[in-house]
Amino acid sequence: ELDSALWPLRFKVNTRLIPNGTCVFQVGATSSQANQNTFPDSGYITTLSAPISVVINNVISYPSWKRFAGRDGYVFKVNAPENLSSWTIDIRDVAGASVRTLSGTTAAQLGEAAWDFLDDNNNLRNDPSQDPSFSSTTTINTPSGVLNVPNPLFFLDLLYPWEGKWTCSYQDMFKYDYDKDNQFHLDLNLWLGFANEIGGGAFFEPPGPQPVISQTWPVRYTEYIPPTGQRDGVTIDQKLWDTESVRNMLADPQSRNFFYFGHGHPQAIYAGEGGFPLTYRDLKEKIKHRYRFVFLYGCQTALDGRLAQAFGIDDAENTPIEAYKAFPSTRPAAFLGCDVLMPFRLEEYDIVVNGSHYLHRLSEESAYFLSNLLFWWGPPPLFNRPLSEAIENAKQNIPDDLPPYRILDGNGVLIGRAPYRAGDHLRIFGYPDLRFNDYNQHDLVLPP
Repeated sequence: ELDSALWPLRFKVNTRLIPNGTCVFQVGATSSQANQNTFPDSGYITTLSAPISVVINNVISYPSWKRFAGRDGYVFKVNAPENLSSWTIDIRDVAGASVRTLSGTTAAQLGEAAWDFLDDNNNLRNDPSQDPSFSSTTTINTPSGVLNVPNPLFFLDLLYPWEGKWTCSYQDMFKYDYDKDNQFHLDLNLWLGFANEIGGGAFFEPPGPQPVISQTWPVRYTEYIPPTGQRDGVTIDQKLWDTESVRNMLADPQSRNFFYFGHGHPQAIYAGEGGFPLTYRDLKEKIKHRYRFVFLYGCQTALDGRLAQAFGIDDAENTPIEAYKAFPSTRPAAFLGCDVLMPFRLEEYDIVVNGSHYLHRLSEESAYFLSNLLFWWGPPPLFNRPLSEAIENAKQNIPDDLPPYRILDGNGVLIGRAPYRAGDHLRIFGYPDLRFNDYNQHDLVLPP
């Protein structure tokens, strides 16, 4: 929580969500202005403060707190001292009325305190239209005295639709780049086609007759026109309309899958110098349900797992199916993103092909990886392989034309390079064996 009225900058952090121990904090200021020392595709200059080391030693903490309840209950994961003699968790509804009180006598019980959605009158409280969220307070008795701590909110996931829809969108950041045989555009449209025809349907807005209010396939982006170097006429308002339209699509409870290609950032999508970003906070404030699958094919979207949490996927990396089957059973989900500054075009500028000027040349390797991934992961008649296996298979037998990825310091200055192949540095938060349409139906059937 930032206090913008004070200078130097002051901020507040709920350290109870962080494991006890030594933690390093830094404040970053990010600008979307171009700079020759930064990676051209990042569109950002970030300046970090000096690091501050803080020792966290909360008596009560919850670093493993879950934002969404499971299908048949909720487990409170509260860390507390071993020498407590008793504890209670007072659960309340959105009106502040008491719903249920859980109690126990050991820290181990408190760390896995389960609630089956029954209130004190034995009524089932699992209808999200009546009880969208619950607050709670933990009270412990220790030799040092009594301590009361309010816990974070947790939400009941909105009812899963008959079949989860997709939201599909890409950023129009390569409209002046050379796309050999139109391969990149064809592969993007291939993802949209499968999502729309087989994956439950897709939310997207193609460009319409001018003046168009909003569009999401693609979202507009301000770019330089070759060879003059002048900016095109895309306005801030147009980009705002487009990203707000995407945000509204993502907030629709029918949307449970999201495919995105474009500029990324550890805490934003639709980034870049010519974009209008949707931040982690923008997404988390708008999305009130848990997603089944999210693929953010952009730079650093999976650097720290923050964007995965914005879509309700707060699962650890490579979570096994057994974790979803345990009480309270949860729909398996997967978030796929990249943890480096992912190149997707060659380092050529102002190129001429057949007499036409282009800003860059798009990578055939990146394009073929996208189509290969869908080929291996997509539903029958495609191979329908588990996600992690499909990623490895998709890397095979594709062109090798990508430049090394760039490594920047905390201030956005280039300090090195490392080899990169399309599909490298992808991270899966959640279930690595998810298939294209697995668990995407209203009736959730987990394996025995």
